[in-house]
Amino acid sequence: MAGNMLNIAMNTQAVGTEALYGRSIMASYHGLWSLAGFSGAAIGTLLVGLGVSPSSHFLVISGMALLIVIMGWKHLLKRGQQ
Repeated sequence: MAGNMLNIAMNTQAVGTEALYGRSIMASYHGLWSLAGFSGAAIGTLLVGLGVSPSSHFLVISGMALLIVIMGWKHLLKRGQQ
């Protein structure tokens, strides 16, 4: 359920960004999402091969994700900004 909520939120941001750009960019958003998924799988596979514990891996990745959210928060579209 959380994954679907995240998907809806990201698509909403993409639609708002498209409105600001005045052209279609949704395919780029979906392409980058797929690239990120493949990259995440590759990094996870590498860390398993290096013997990094799953808890350490998740802790580091969660910290990095939180940092990215904090850094990007001010750039998100606000309600009614479209």
